[in-house]
Amino acid sequence: MSGIIKVLEIGSGLNPYQGREDEEVIHLDCRHLPHIEQIWNLENFPYPFPENYFDKIIALDVLEHLSNNMKVVEQLWRIAKPGALFIVRVPYWSSCLAHRDPTHQLFFDEHSFDYFGAGNYSFYSHAKLKVLNINEEEAYPRLFRFLNLFSPRLVRGIKKHFLNMIKSLTFEMKFEK
Repeated sequence: MSGIIKVLEIGSGLNPYQGREDEEVIHLDCRHLPHIEQIWNLENFPYPFPENYFDKIIALDVLEHLSNNMKVVEQLWRIAKPGALFIVRVPYWSSCLAHRDPTHQLFFDEHSFDYFGAGNYSFYSHAKLKVLNINEEEAYPRLFRFLNLFSPRLVRGIKKHFLNMIKSLTFEMKFEK
């Protein structure tokens, strides 16, 4: 990518992505806020952007609020350029963050995006994503650093199977066309 990088942040809310010098950011939200350039309900399709337009799409703490992520991801795939970066942060399914907000409609784990181009279930959608990286935000990082000294395998099991051990997941993906 050369020149200006076109970035769309969906669900910008009160803490918008600022962008770098080489980025032109469009902040989209369903509510009017001072920094929002585009007001749009993400459950209204199609989105008001042309195909293959954005180099990067950011969705931090927004997908869990939507009822039809298949359609949402398909719309984002439509407006993303081939190879565009897709950054998503969602609360982990077993985190208290996932369950305490009454507006959350969906829950996520490490395999939630396998339905878009990887794994046995990729036939559900024409939108294709490649997961590049998944970062976990731990609920108790000091405890896990200590336990990891004795048994990294045990720590992994604790984090995956006990409630409220992982707060959120941040996926770094790319749109494949």
